[in-house]
Amino acid sequence: MDAETKTDILKDPKVETILHSELGLSILNDRIKSHLNISKEFANFLKKRAVLEEQSAKDLQKIAKSFLETFQDNHASSSSFPAVLVKSLQIHEQLAANSFTQHKAFSTCSDEVLDFYKGCDRKRKSIKEYAKRQENSYLEAVVHMDKSKARFKSAESDYNHTLDQKNASDNQKKVGFFKPKSNAQLSRLEEEARSKAESAESDMKSNIQNAQTAQQELLLIHRPNYIKQFFSLQKEIEASLNCNYLRYTKLCETHTVMNGVLIRPQNISTQSCGFEHALHNFDSNADFRQYVLDSSSRRKNDQNPSDASKTKIVQPPSSYGPSNTSSTPPSVNISTPTNPTHISTPSTNNFNRPMTSHNQIASNSQKPQPQETLPSPTKPLKPAPAPAPAPPNPALSSRGSPSPTKSETIHPLPEVQTPTATNPPNIDTNPLPPSTQTKLKTSDSAKPPSPNFFPAQDIVESNNKPQSPVSDSTILFGAHLEAILLREHSNVPNVVVQCTTQIETFGLNIQGIYRIPSSAAKVLALRQQFTKEPLTILNSAKDYGNDVHSLADLLKSFFRELSEPLIPNQHYNDFIDAGKVEDEARRRDAVHRAINDLPDANYSTIRHLTIHLTKIKDNSDVNKMSTNNLAIIWGPTLLKQATIPEISSFSRTIEILIDYCFTIFDYD
Repeated sequence: MDAETKTDILKDPKVETILHSELGLSILNDRIKSHLNISKEFANFLKKRAVLEEQSAKDLQKIAKSFLETFQDNHASSSSFPAVLVKSLQIHEQLAANSFTQHKAFSTCSDEVLDFYKGCDRKRKSIKEYAKRQENSYLEAVVHMDKSKARFKSAESDYNHTLDQKNASDNQKKVGFFKPKSNAQLSRLEEEARSKAESAESDMKSNIQNAQTAQQELLLIHRPNYIKQFFSLQKEIEASLNCNYLRYTKLCETHTVMNGVLIRPQNISTQSCGFEHALHNFDSNADFRQYVLDSSSRRKNDQNPSDASKTKIVQPPSSYGPSNTSSTPPSVNISTPTNPTHISTPSTNNFNRPMTSHNQIASNSQKPQPQETLPSPTKPLKPAPAPAPAPPNPALSSRGSPSPTKSETIHPLPEVQTPTATNPPNIDTNPLPPSTQTKLKTSDSAKPPSPNFFPAQDIVESNNKPQSPVSDSTILFGAHLEAILLREHSNVPNVVVQCTTQIETFGLNIQGIYRIPSSAAKVLALRQQFTKEPLTILNSAKDYGNDVHSLADLLKSFFRELSEPLIPNQHYNDFIDAGKVEDEARRRDAVHRAINDLPDANYSTIRHLTIHLTKIKDNSDVNKMSTNNLAIIWGPTLLKQATIPEISSFSRTIEILIDYCFTIFDYD
C-alpha cells in the first residue's frame, strides 16, 4: 500500500495539474537541487566526522604510548597495580586502533556519497536541458503561428481595401489634377492583394498546425517524460540518503560495540580483559609485603648500629647498698679533662650520669673502686653559696637525678662511647648522695680549659643552635634558603609569598611583568623594609607605592642573591642535562626526577614559584609574558656563573616546569 501510494502520487489531480503546467519544470528542478544539497551536506558531515575520529585516534594513541613508556620506565616494579595501569594503557591503544578503522570507514562513505551527488547533479542538468529544449520548441511554434496570423490579417486588409476601390471607381469623378485609376489597374491590384492573402492564409494554417503538433507532443510526450525522469531521480537520491544513513548508524554501532568489547569483554582471558577485570589482579597486601622485602634487601648497608630493636639496655646496680642483681654491666669509657671548670649532664641526654670532678676521677684511676658504690666528688674550685644539702628523696631514686635549674649550665661529657647491642650504656637511675649534690659554678673566663677538653659553652651552642650556613640571624638577602625557613618556621620565605601574592592580585594583566624594570629607589625601599622586618605583610598596593614592577624586581633580586642558588650545586647538572633531552615527554620526566631529588626547602620554594609563573603564563594574551619569555628571564636569575649553553638548556627546563606545572607538582 505504501509503495502504491508513492507511485500513484503523480496521478493526484492537483499535483498532476501543477506539474503539467509551465511551473512544473522549475518546481521539479528545485526539488532535485534540494535533495542534492542534502546529500552534499551529509557527505561533508561524514568527512568532518572522519577527520575528528582520526585526530581523536592520533591523540589517544600518542597519550597512551607516551604514558606507557614513561610509566614502564619510572615504575618498573613487581607491584600489581602498575600492571593494572599498563593493561589499561594497552586497552587505550586498541581503542585508538578502532578509531582509525572508524576513520577509514567514514572517509569511504563520505567519498561515495560525494561521488553519487556529482553523478545525480549531472543527470539533473541533462533532464533540465531536455525539458527546456522541448518547452522552447513549443514556444517557438506558437511565436511563428502568431506572426503568420498577423501577416494574414495584413494581407486580408489590403485585399478588402482593393475591392473597395474597384467598386467605388465607377462613381468617382475627376477631382483636381489626379485621374481616377482604370479598371485594368484596379483588377491588377485586386489580383495581387488576393494572392498575398492566400499565401498568408496558407502560411498561417501551416504554423497553426505546427503549433498544435508541438503542443500535443509537449503535453502528451515530453512533459510526462521529464516529469517521470525528475521523479525517478528524486527517488534515487532519497534511496541513497536512506542507505548511507543506515550505513552510518551501523558503523557507529559497530564502533561502539567493538569499544565495549575491549572495555568489558564477554570472555575474560589473560589476553583480553577489560578495565574492571584488570583491577581484579590488584593485591595490596601482597604488594606491600613484596615492597618491604625488596626494600630490606636493598637497604642492608643502611642499618643503624644503635637500632632500638637490636640494642639491649641493662639496668646497672645501685650506687648505694648491696646490688639487687648479680650481673655487672660494663662501664662507660669516658676521656675527661685534667682541670675542668664545669661538668654536668645535658638536659637532652637520655642517660643521667652522676657529676664528678676531674680530681675524683683521677684518684679513682689510681686505685680500684667497687662498682657497687660511687665515691663523693672533691670540692669544686669556686663553689657558689648554696643551701644545706637535703637528704636523698626516695621518690627520685627510681627516676634518675633531678633536672638542673636555670642557674646551672649543662654540658655534655665529651667522647662518650656509643652504646651498642653488645656494649650497652651504664645507666644509673639513682641520684647522687647528698655530699655530691653541691652545685658547681665557675665563670667562663675563670680558668682556661686544657687543650684536651672542648669548651663547654661551644658544646652547648653546637647542641642547641640549628646548623645553618648563615650565622647572622638578621640576614635576608644573601642568606641561605634553609636558614631563612628555619628562622621563619615556614615552607616558603615570607618575602616570596608576599611578592607573588600581590603580583597575582594586581599584576596578572600588567603587560611586561618581570620584563619591565622598576625604579631603583622603590626596590631599595622594599628591600630595606623586608631586611628590617622579614615577616612584613603587604596588605594593599599602597604598601609598595602601587608599583607591581618593584615587587617583581625585588623577587628576582632575592633569588639572585641567595648564598646558594635555588638549584643547589650538587643538583646543578641534573637540571642542565634534563633541558638537553630532545623528546618532550622524556624531558618532562627528567625534570620531574630532578625536582623530586631536591631538598625540602628548595622543593617547596621552587614549587611555589612555578605555580606563580604558571598563573602569569595563563594571562599571556594580556601581559604578553609567554612561557618562553618567562624562561628567558628566570633562567639566568636562578643560576649563578652559568655559560650561555647552560642557561639555554636551563631555560628549556623552566619551560617544562611551567607547561607541565600541575603534572610535576600537586596544586595543593
